[in-house]
Amino acid sequence: MIANKEKCADKDSGVCDYNEYQRLRYFHGMLLDDKDFQAEQAYHIRKRRFLNRMLHGWGVVCGLELIGKKGDRSIDVTSGMALDCCGNEIWVPHRKPIDLLSLLPCDAKGKKEGECIEEVPGKPNCYQVVVRYYERPSSPVSVYLPSGSCEERTCENSRVKEGYCIELVPCSEKPTPAGNNGLIKDLCGCDDKFKKPEEKDLPVCPDYTSNDPKELCQELRMAQVCEQSVPCPECCSGDKPCYVVLGQIKVNKDCRLDSICMNEYRRYVLTPRLLQHVLLTVFTGALGEDGFIKMVDEAGKETFALPEVQDWVYNPMKAICAWLPNMVNDRRIEWLGCDKKPKNADAEVVTKIQQDIKALQLKPAGVDPKVIADLQQQVKELKVLATAKPAAGPAEPLIVIPPEAADVAKPAAAEPEKGKKDKGSKPDQ
Repeated sequence: MIANKEKCADKDSGVCDYNEYQRLRYFHGMLLDDKDFQAEQAYHIRKRRFLNRMLHGWGVVCGLELIGKKGDRSIDVTSGMALDCCGNEIWVPHRKPIDLLSLLPCDAKGKKEGECIEEVPGKPNCYQVVVRYYERPSSPVSVYLPSGSCEERTCENSRVKEGYCIELVPCSEKPTPAGNNGLIKDLCGCDDKFKKPEEKDLPVCPDYTSNDPKELCQELRMAQVCEQSVPCPECCSGDKPCYVVLGQIKVNKDCRLDSICMNEYRRYVLTPRLLQHVLLTVFTGALGEDGFIKMVDEAGKETFALPEVQDWVYNPMKAICAWLPNMVNDRRIEWLGCDKKPKNADAEVVTKIQQDIKALQLKPAGVDPKVIADLQQQVKELKVLATAKPAAGPAEPLIVIPPEAADVAKPAAAEPEKGKKDKGSKPDQ
């Protein structure tokens, strides 16, 4: 083998630099010791944690439910996985029972039996159940020194066990989301009192030429969001504990469970499996031939079934190919309600009832107002007073009365009695 005799210098043409990651480069004749193998493992471990932080974030991946009964002094944590903010994988392989007395800050001195914590009047004590990554060396073996005798032996751990710790921490306020106030809120907050910042404080792109203070404010707010990149996540530090919240429990003065709220403070890692679970949980039974959500034609009378949610989740190409022809034929997706009727299904009935109401109102003898009120209530319950149409433009009324029909519908003026004259009429010749 020919040794590499090139000069160890950077030949990159550009602004180049290096990060903290270095991987081993093996070659024939290389002398290896324990530090090299440790560096090899450290490189892959750190790189995997780095990718977890940057690509997945942190939170619960799956499982890790809290199960318990009111009045018990123990809860169970089911099997599951989480990622902490340092990228560590926290895997709980089996259901784990947790004794609350062993984790609560109990001090029996000077207190009655079973009375572990200070009671807050009218309010149970609140704790968050958290899980964190934990590892420790294990599997000690004898170390044989090359120059030592058989009696000169020491022990070293040959493995590192990976695990987890479940703890209780006092409840705290919900963390405020980091970042800006929200683009919509900022845009709505722009007004005519906005003052243009100095040129050095303006973003380089695009050019701001609006003279209207409100428009200029909105342009700047848009640029602050649209011209920035996604911020990188921070790693855990001393100010930010490296654990994942599984839920919140409340206990009474006897250290007995009062309530469990799992999703109050829990945070999830956004994974394809989570999206599949949400879609299947919400829309199973809502789509298909017997579903509550269907496609409706322009008239709002004929319905067309959407593909089942299982097709959207597991075979989206099949679902898209079944849905797309309906969409291009001006059929819209509509919630039919629990009665599974399109909004226009009873349009004719509504028209008939409204015509009956008008006819009753035109009767000279008058009609009991209660009858008209009952008919109006029927129209209201049918929920079709306004037709939902995707086309732009003013909504058309359900009943269109031509002008000539409107004139005919007007009540005729009563004929004057004999001997009486209309006001302003000419005297008889």
